[in-house]
Amino acid sequence: MLSLRAQAAEIEGHTLDAVIMYRSALDIRGANPSSTGEPDKLVDNFQRLWKQMGGTQEGLGLPSGKKKIAESSEGGWAHSKSTLPSFSLKDFDGKSWSLTKLDGKALLINVWATWCGPCVAEHPEFQKLYDKLRDRSDIAILSFNVDEDISRVAPYMTKHHYSFPVISAGDLVNSVKPSLAIPQNWLVSPEGKLEWEQTGYNPDDKTWPDGIISKLQELLKK
Repeated sequence: MLSLRAQAAEIEGHTLDAVIMYRSALDIRGANPSSTGEPDKLVDNFQRLWKQMGGTQEGLGLPSGKKKIAESSEGGWAHSKSTLPSFSLKDFDGKSWSLTKLDGKALLINVWATWCGPCVAEHPEFQKLYDKLRDRSDIAILSFNVDEDISRVAPYMTKHHYSFPVISAGDLVNSVKPSLAIPQNWLVSPEGKLEWEQTGYNPDDKTWPDGIISKLQELLKK
């Protein structure tokens, strides 16, 4: 988690590194999600080090009340203009995933957070799709979680009896799309190219699972 890495960098005296990490953590998280009125330690730490290094108020550029990562309930598909970098990460069950090892498979990636209402609404259908496709040798299904507090993820999965793979991938997602709305579904070709993006989830769209399967099949035929 970036905020913990920032704290470690600060303790070790790497002030500039700590400022950059606190800034990145704020960009990913956006405004303080807490409604308790308690101080926002992430903002406080960033402001303190920023001023310590001589930064001005004009250059502070803190997130506004609107999250960089926002919720969306639209659900439209579009050809992607982004590039998915090579990655090698472990999911919450300890399984390793890398883009190179998935070479030859069409890949579906769901991007989500526990606090995102449309993500929560989408996941029952996403689980059904995972159950339907999990044994296919030519298709892989994965999810990228962008929660700042990753301790929320395991209880969420247990509560809803979900078994689809989850990777904590806030930094990776931010490198692909510094500002995005979630949920998103990314379709990656067998060559590792991010081809399609779907933003939001529309519960009234009963063609959602068939549409994803159709697009995955198209990618396999290319």
